Amino acid sequence: MKRKNLPASVKVYSDLTTRISASLSSAPASASEAMRLLDSYLTGEPPASDDLTALVAFNMIRPEIDRAMTR
Repeated sequence: MKRKNLPASVKVYSDLTTRISASLSSAPASASEAMRLLDSYLTGEPPASDDLTALVAFNMIRPEIDRAMTR
């Protein structure tokens, strides 16, 4: 996703995307889906997916995303 006025800093967003990519490097489709979940969540959409691996990865970092959004 092209970053545009998302409610998290560039530094936090970069860190999260790097961690998702590294954590799911053996499952590229799940990594892509987790990134979609992150981007959607940052734009206000509820996280929903049929990819359980992506959902687990997203939900593990969700508290950090929420903290970053309140800063």
